[in-house]
Parts: sequence; C-alpha cells; structure tokens
Amino acid sequence: MSRTLSEIEKVFERSGSRYEIVDYPKRGKKSVDVLAVKGDERFVIRVIDNVSRMQKVETDELKRLAASFSCKPVVISSDNTDEDLPIDKGVPLVHPKTLERRLAGEKFFTIYSKGNIYVRINPKELHRKRLKKEMSLGEVAEFLGVTRMSVYEYERGMTNKVSIEVAHKLVKLFGEEILGDIFEVPELESVKTKGNNSYKYSLSAELAEKGYNVYEYSYSPADVTAVKEGKRMVIVVSEVEEKIENARKIVSMFGGEFYVKQVE
Repeated sequence: MSRTLSEIEKVFERSGSRYEIVDYPKRGKKSVDVLAVKGDERFVIRVIDNVSRMQKVETDELKRLAASFSCKPVVISSDNTDEDLPIDKGVPLVHPKTLERRLAGEKFFTIYSKGNIYVRINPKELHRKRLKKEMSLGEVAEFLGVTRMSVYEYERGMTNKVSIEVAHKLVKLFGEEILGDIFEVPELESVKTKGNNSYKYSLSAELAEKGYNVYEYSYSPADVTAVKEGKRMVIVVSEVEEKIENARKIVSMFGGEFYVKQVE
C-alpha cells in the first residue's frame, strides 16, 4: 500500500466516513483506489504518490465512474501539492490535508491551472442571480469587462472557472453564492469506445439503444456502468474473482444493480 493511501485511510477514519479500498487492477494504469461516503456526499478517488505518472485516461475513467453514481472525483497526492491550492488535472488534484478539511465542511473555490489561479463559479446560481436582478447578458458582460459570449458560457457551465479579477466583480455584483466548489459531480455524455472487447462494446450498444447513459472502462474493476432515470448498473465482463469482488464494492458503497457477464 502506498504511503499516501495509508494516510488517506486515516483521514477517512478520523472523519467518520465510510470507505472501501479498491485494489484491482494490481499493476499498471488504474482509475480508482477509494470509494467513500461522508454525509450526503460521495467521492471516487485516485491516490498516487508520483503525480508525474498520472495519465489522462485514468482521470477520464474516474470522471465516468463519478458521473454514474453522482460522486465527486478527486485525485490525491502528497507529491508536489499545496493543501491551500488544488491543481486542475481535469479533476481536482489535492493534498491529503485538503481532503480532510473538505470532509470537515470547508469549501474550496480556487484552483491552479496552467500557470494561473482561477475561481470556480456556480453556473446555475449565476444564471438565477442575473435573472433576479433583471440584468441582460450584455449588461453583465460590460460590468465584468468580458464578452457577452463569455457570460453565456459561464451560465451554461461551458467555462466553469474565471480569473480572480472577474470573480471579484461577480461577487460584488451577485454575492458569494455564485462561487462554485471545486469538488463537483461531473455531467458527462455516454462514453463508449471500440476496444478489443467486442462483447463489451455490443453490450454497451444494446444498453444505449434502451436509453441508458453508458460508460466503458479499461482500468477499473467495472467494465461497464449504465444509468437511466435513477437506475444504475455495474457490469463486469470477466471470470476473474478478484475483479468481480472489487467491482461489487461499487454497488455496496453507492447502490445499484450488479451483473457479471461471461463471454460465450
């Protein structure tokens, strides 16, 4: 077990959170290490000691799992992270102490990305506040010193972070309620890939035809997750017992239906 994962276990125990360690696959790329619940919040977590080894395919799958079960995806590392300033890696990259503070109820609004510090905003709250003040997109844009299209993208969630200068102006105009927590549940479209497992792909296609949002995985114990109108499924296409048992932890922690499919 990595030093960071050991530290994270202690964080969850001190906070009174429920959690499960996912220990499959054992080697190579991996998309999730910990499943956790604290109060009404759910988290799926990738724990890594060496940030430079983290790959985008891993965080992409972490977001798919988070979207499937209304979880907040997080990458945690003690390596080169500042507990006061999370880093944007597609999902928040945070120090273990940042997670502990979050579990204690602290909110984080700022995030570091590509050499700059940004502030997350809440698109729905921004839209609500603007309508309440009866301001047009153009009027808000003029006050902020940005384009009308920029304000439109803020409200649609197409751009979920702004400069500190713009954030200060937004707070002055609408109040702190428009700030957005960096820990958020992602909204994703179905993600299916044509990989080597043709059976998995055909299964995903069949579920998609029935109206499910479908997500496929290569570096998780689950092979497919599917969501439709609150119904959630975890599907494993394997006979490997260790893989099956680790995938079962997802349903045990977050609920849903569990299926094991064997390739004929």
